[in-house]
Amino acid sequence: MSWDGDGLLIVGDQAETYGGQERVFETLLQHYPAADAVALQFPASRHYRGRPPYGAERVRGLRTPGERRSLLTPLYAARMALAPRARAEVVLSVTQGGTAVGARTRGSARHVAYSSGPPSMYGQSELSLADERPLLRPALRAILPALRAAYRGLLRRPDRLIANSDYSSEYLRRRFGLDTEVIHPPVRTDFFTPAPRERRHWLAAGRLTSQKRFDVVLAAFESLDATLVVAGDGPARGRLEAAAPPNVTFVGFAHDEPLRELYRSAHGLICPSLETFGLVMAEALACGTPVIAQRAGGAVELIEEGVNGAFLEEVDAEGVRRAMTDVERLAPAPEACRDSIEAHAQARFLERIGRVLEAERAQALR
Repeated sequence: MSWDGDGLLIVGDQAETYGGQERVFETLLQHYPAADAVALQFPASRHYRGRPPYGAERVRGLRTPGERRSLLTPLYAARMALAPRARAEVVLSVTQGGTAVGARTRGSARHVAYSSGPPSMYGQSELSLADERPLLRPALRAILPALRAAYRGLLRRPDRLIANSDYSSEYLRRRFGLDTEVIHPPVRTDFFTPAPRERRHWLAAGRLTSQKRFDVVLAAFESLDATLVVAGDGPARGRLEAAAPPNVTFVGFAHDEPLRELYRSAHGLICPSLETFGLVMAEALACGTPVIAQRAGGAVELIEEGVNGAFLEEVDAEGVRRAMTDVERLAPAPEACRDSIEAHAQARFLERIGRVLEAERAQALR
């Protein structure tokens, strides 16, 4: 009989909004029904309307005042460290900023951290700062070295550190001297599936922040006789909508079923941002839809040019238009797109992370 998670504590950075990191958190909550769970709880963001992870009702929320901000990550980690420590043989922290890694263990308990890679604030700071208030930007630039040092210190705490991609693993090794193993995130290939649909539009999906580079996609469509749908919400939405040409439609946060339909009916997904893995890209591929992506980060591990998508040679409007032409010319087959993502199925993730957790649990019980 498989382990139901009794003696496991799953720790998340937060559980108020939904993204790639929260997908991992959600998958673990569902797979380990007897596990305890904890995450910071922030007031609802005025910038983001999405959904919490399924199973979030089981999560003990640690109330934290004010809207979540990257510069306060060391304080959030300290708040996590002050939380009452549950009886746990294994603590599994699911993190990007480092907050969850602040969780403490007792006695012989083991701590495993699953990192979604470096926060954009550290790797793409100028893009991230564009969403901050102008008066705060100089101060944030000044404290970035201290924030990076705090992040490195937090990720040195766990007994075992796992990265979500080869890109993240190499970044953490090169920039912070951290050794990791790699387990790719879970893709719901049983839900995100191909289906015959008329291909009516191009798609951009994700949280609407400056780091995602949706501005580049909007600029590309100013001179195109094609339709773009933008799915997502976030602090840059108002600015993006004001700059959008008439052939661009914003639909806000798309829940699972509508998002699947958007993938299935798209000529392709356009993802110009640097992603540490790129769960949106993986979901589109699972639906048989090709992807256009920057030739960097996790996209290099997902995209095979001409088989399931095309790369942006330049992250600008002309680069987007050229890549769209390449996808239309090459016409990647839905079957090839789907086949390329099967290795990242949720069951594969659970099998691999399960082996890690049970090995650490056995060590804690010795």
